[in-house]
Amino acid sequence: MNAARILIVENEAIIALEIKNSLKTLGYVDTSIVDTAEKAIRQAELDKPDIILMDVRINGEMDGIEAADIIRSRWSIPIVFSTAFLDDKRIERMKLSMPFGYILKPIHERELRITIEMALHNAKVEAERKKVENRFKVFFRAVNDAIMVHSFQEEGFAPFIEVNDIACKRYGYTREEFLALTPKDISKAVDADRHAQRNSRAKLFEERQMIFEAYHIRKNGEVFPVEINSNIIEYSDHQAILSVVRDITERKQAEEALRKSEQALIQTEKMMSIGGMAAGMAHEINNPLGGMLQGVQTIKRRLFEDIKANIEAAEETDVDLNKLRLYMEKRDILTFLESIQESGKKAADIIANMLQFSRTSESQFAPTNITKLIDKVLDLAGKDYNLKKHYDFRNIRIIKDFEPELPKVPCTETELEQVLINLLNNAAWAMHDSGSRKQPQIRIRVSTEEQKVRIEIEDNGPGMDRDIRRKIFEPFFTTKPVGEGTGLGLSVSYMIITNNHQGTMEVASTPGQGSSFIIKLPLSR
Repeated sequence: MNAARILIVENEAIIALEIKNSLKTLGYVDTSIVDTAEKAIRQAELDKPDIILMDVRINGEMDGIEAADIIRSRWSIPIVFSTAFLDDKRIERMKLSMPFGYILKPIHERELRITIEMALHNAKVEAERKKVENRFKVFFRAVNDAIMVHSFQEEGFAPFIEVNDIACKRYGYTREEFLALTPKDISKAVDADRHAQRNSRAKLFEERQMIFEAYHIRKNGEVFPVEINSNIIEYSDHQAILSVVRDITERKQAEEALRKSEQALIQTEKMMSIGGMAAGMAHEINNPLGGMLQGVQTIKRRLFEDIKANIEAAEETDVDLNKLRLYMEKRDILTFLESIQESGKKAADIIANMLQFSRTSESQFAPTNITKLIDKVLDLAGKDYNLKKHYDFRNIRIIKDFEPELPKVPCTETELEQVLINLLNNAAWAMHDSGSRKQPQIRIRVSTEEQKVRIEIEDNGPGMDRDIRRKIFEPFFTTKPVGEGTGLGLSVSYMIITNNHQGTMEVASTPGQGSSFIIKLPLSR
């Protein structure tokens, strides 16, 4: 400390010499002695002293307080005022100059030492504080995350007292607008809940640091996910919360994509497992079912066809075939037989679907024009009896949104037809069954996306809730009434796309807002 260099600004030469001698005795070094504000400013620039001992009343047009203002603003050199008279007006003016102390004349050596040492100490502390502030400012500018500072308080929300440029840019506010806000103003309602905030502040106060996720709101109303790293710091002599806020939209999207991929993998594995079981069941049921259907067909032929063997057997047993047939008609036995036959055929269709569900396609892949295939499927749908059983497919408004010049897609055309027919059938049934008075509509979009062709079939039907969406591709799950659906259509379609074509199939739906089935097929194999 004793090596400090001190500039003396004093208009009385005798007092200046006395101060110089006292400083020499105390071990300080005087850089110069000047008697006007102009000289003080010029000498401060030349010498860059550690401290200036400034007389309030000095020669020239400016007094010592005015000179101190200029010196402080240009070089931040600590100043200690000396004066013989200190009134309230001077005290208020001196405050504005932010001095590091003052000393009354006549100046005594002991008071001079104490005042200068305290001033030098405070100057050192202030210099360290400014270094920290400068590092803080550099950090503010350099970090690519939003940084916000607001006062710590146990209740309520204090306005922000500092934000960086990135925060202003990310949230869409000017700096002045941002500093008029509180954390509540940029938080989604659930995150701004007072009880939740109180618990968070208590935890932060206890641990001094906390990392958590929330949802914030930009000036334009857009809500986005954020990760907040909050720390309690000392800021301008009081506790404050410094928060580094990172936009995690891309991370959330990646997590969601990973979650969907994992779900798709689980679904595929589950389907493959069920497929093996279905194949075994199908083969076990096929033989007795085939025997039953063949038996019913044989009974009908031997009772109702006038073939030689029937006539000879009737004559041998003295049976009147016409009367027997009349009896069976009156007792509806033929109806029962036809019912058995029809039920058997339905069971056979289920078995065929189960086998399709379980086997890998042996069909030949060929480059296919998807838009022509869809046009063909729409034509078939308009003529199919099952689709027109309760409603006319031609009454459904079809909107085609096809990307121009689509590349051909390697696929098994008949299998893809089966998938598309099934999706159109389901959409038509859902819209008819909803009872809505609005015109049923199906929009078909086809586009390319990351080396894949994307086919989306969207209806304006009743939609599905989360539980139905979760089970929609499971075998034997159906929302149709008993007897109207087997629950295998979508599961077979799923296996055709994912297993046979190495593509993906997913559903997006909200109750009351329709459903979208999205198929993605690779453009190369």
